[in-house]
Amino acid sequence: FLVILAAILVTVSSQAGYRPQIPEYAPIPYSFNYLAEADDGTSSHQESGDGSGTVQGSYTVTHGDGLKRVVEYTAGPDGFKAIVRTNEPGTDNSSPANVIFESTAPEAKAPIITYSNNPAPAIGRGGQRQNVRYVLVPNTDPRATRQ
Repeated sequence: FLVILAAILVTVSSQAGYRPQIPEYAPIPYSFNYLAEADDGTSSHQESGDGSGTVQGSYTVTHGDGLKRVVEYTAGPDGFKAIVRTNEPGTDNSSPANVIFESTAPEAKAPIITYSNNPAPAIGRGGQRQNVRYVLVPNTDPRATRQ
C-alpha cells in the first residue's frame, strides 16, 4: 500500500510544476479602415501597424451641427503621441501629456456673475415656504430605496 501511495505522490508532485509552452509570435503588419455615416454625423478610423511594434492611424468624428474632431496618432517604442484638431467649444491650443491639441473653437468666456438685493423667500410656519403646495407622490422606482 505504501509503495502505491508513494508512486501516486511522485506522479502528482511532478505534474504540479507543469506549464505549457506558449509560443511568442513576431508582430504582423496590418491595416484597416472604416467610414460610418449617420443622420447626425460621421465617424471614420484608419490604422496600420508596421510589424515591428509601431502603430499609426487617425480617426475623425463629425457632428451634424458642424463640430469636428480629428486625431492623428502614433504608438511605438517612444510611447504614444497624438495631434488633436477640433473646433469643439471649450477647447484651446495646448499640449498636455505630450499631445498636441489644436483648436479653432472661439475662446470660452467666463460666466458673468451678478448679485441681487432681493430678499430671500419668506419662510412660514414649520420651516416651509409660504404659498407653496407640497404634494406627496408614491415612489414606484425600486432603485429609490431609503438607506
